Amino acid sequence: MTPLLALLVALMPTLAGCPPKVAPTPLGIGAAEWPFRPASMSFHALTRADSPEAAKAIVVRVEFLDGAGDPVKAIGVLEVEVDCEAATPSERTWTFDLTDRAANERLFDPVTFAYRVRLEEPWTTPPAPGSPVRLRGVLAVGEERITCEALLRW
Repeated sequence: MTPLLALLVALMPTLAGCPPKVAPTPLGIGAAEWPFRPASMSFHALTRADSPEAAKAIVVRVEFLDGAGDPVKAIGVLEVEVDCEAATPSERTWTFDLTDRAANERLFDPVTFAYRVRLEEPWTTPPAPGSPVRLRGVLAVGEERITCEALLRW
């Protein structure tokens, strides 16, 4: 083997053009170190009652924005609380583990850039049509909490 050919064979992994994989950003670092970390969250406009007359589910879409106001994915534990005084039970909470990669990918909707969660059977006795339903979302990332609230009409 010629010296030039041996050199090319030795350099092939670095000449291939594939950048090295970067380890994911660990949880618990501040926004200054991770500028794309969620800084705020809100319930997307497509959040709705799936079937009010049957009280089957509430379809919730939660979007996260970084400090610059751009949509981002989230890592953490998401809790969605539903509160309606006209229903039984009047309050219920669902928890979604967005630190689980499979769950994070399954719940993320790339079209709306929001997480879509379906809250099945929110009540044993549903509220009357038009009743106010309060939604509260909390994303817990380590000790940090990001919250949002919204009011829907059933």
